[in-house]
Amino acid sequence: MDDLTISQALSNWLGDLADTRSPETLKSYDYAVRAFSTWLHTAQPQIKLASQLDATVLKAYVDYLINRGLDDRTLHQYVGVLTRWLRSLIDAGELAGVRNQRGKLMSAAGVRAMLAQQLPRLEPAVAPRVPNLQQLPAYYAQQLRAFLTARPGYIALHDKPAELRMYLNLLRNRALIATLFSTGGRINEVLSLTLRGVRPRGVVVDAVRITGKGRKQRSLHLNQLARSWIADYLEVRAAFFPDANALFISHGPRGKGQALSDVSAWKIVKEAAEALADLRRTEGATEAEVQALLAVSPHSLRHFLAQAMLDEGADYKDLTAILGHSSAVVTEQYYARLDDERVLEIIDTFAPRPTLEFGTTTGRPNAPEKSSDDHT
Repeated sequence: MDDLTISQALSNWLGDLADTRSPETLKSYDYAVRAFSTWLHTAQPQIKLASQLDATVLKAYVDYLINRGLDDRTLHQYVGVLTRWLRSLIDAGELAGVRNQRGKLMSAAGVRAMLAQQLPRLEPAVAPRVPNLQQLPAYYAQQLRAFLTARPGYIALHDKPAELRMYLNLLRNRALIATLFSTGGRINEVLSLTLRGVRPRGVVVDAVRITGKGRKQRSLHLNQLARSWIADYLEVRAAFFPDANALFISHGPRGKGQALSDVSAWKIVKEAAEALADLRRTEGATEAEVQALLAVSPHSLRHFLAQAMLDEGADYKDLTAILGHSSAVVTEQYYARLDDERVLEIIDTFAPRPTLEFGTTTGRPNAPEKSSDDHT
């Protein structure tokens, strides 16, 4: 269909993906295609049809992206989205191909290879080393104890909306941190949990089936602490939000009864991390550790779970299932640096130290002398 406009082609493609991609992925795709469409309208206004796209135009767009000063990974993401769109057009028969400088038609793979030559080479992504977050779940537990201690004998919260909201928030925040800590789930996966999914028959289950990134099915596993704190939260919440279906909700004033937003969840984790940073500073932690804690996000708990399990000897295949990665190769590549650090730690701890005085016979440390009768 050579008369398909670029605007129509982009819109149709995003619409076709609506049922097969997560909202976050669709949002990033939409942003990338809008960037291309805006550039094209400004720099190449004469090009209206998909069939008019050729190698010269596409290479000019990549040059534009490079000159914008985008980081290497973002450049690859923008170009990747563009070539996925071209591939969909070619596969659907709506575009014969993209012509190169010699006028020959190129496949989408050929276009991707051509544009990749303009892009900087990417090193494999590796997970950041996050600070120790074991105390993080205790923050809101402490805040909750302080709240209740200040109100001996409990109070009629129905008559105090602000205090009721604070009480529910603390119960929810405590349960949310414990859930992130226990499951290693992505924040959007945890926020998508429902009351029916987590407590189908009146009792909080230890594993919840979800559809994660890439539409892959897996389970989020809730440990005993997470189950207990979720149950406490839901027990109190039931009297005030009986119809709420999301597991973690807003208690108002905005979005009252609706699923908690990722922005709100980020703030909840950030508050706990900042409090832990302040605590560690008073305990004499290095500035590097303090700054690492100040940079903590909901995703940091996912990395912390992964690195802690690897440090304890977990298998990459098992970790792949827990994290929902596409393969153990991806998991191993992403967390390989953590293993390197673990090896260095083991070497520093257990490897023999060299003797700094030459000429002194020390023999093998702790090696027993051989007896003349020992034939082994």
